[in-house]
Amino acid sequence: KVESVDIQNLKIHVRSTDLIDTTPILDIKPYIREIDSYPTASSGWIGEIEKMEKRGDLEKVMHDGGVEQEEALKHRKSYAITGTGKGSAVKMSTNTGHDLQTDVPKKMGGADTAPQPVEHLLAALIGCAQATAIF
Repeated sequence: KVESVDIQNLKIHVRSTDLIDTTPILDIKPYIREIDSYPTASSGWIGEIEKMEKRGDLEKVMHDGGVEQEEALKHRKSYAITGTGKGSAVKMSTNTGHDLQTDVPKKMGGADTAPQPVEHLLAALIGCAQATAIF
């Protein structure tokens, strides 16, 4: 369970998890009722929007800027990444011309030559929040 998020120090504090100390968390994602396997769980504010749509209190939410699906698909972006690993380090290249590297600290058996995967994940979370904020 997420205890707190410290955006300034790039830390997510979790509790009640089955992790080994100092191991990176690689799969942080939202709970999505339709995909995950807990049918009685709630989806928070997403569930409230669905209820409002069904009652007619809110016009059906259109995704991708409110356009029809065919139009939305014209503007949808696609990304690809390829990579190779050697020991604890991974080098990756994107189809947009960027290179990324990851490694783990020496105390975890790595060479500490690049950011840990979780650091890239946190950077992505912050970057997505910033990109969303400017729209």
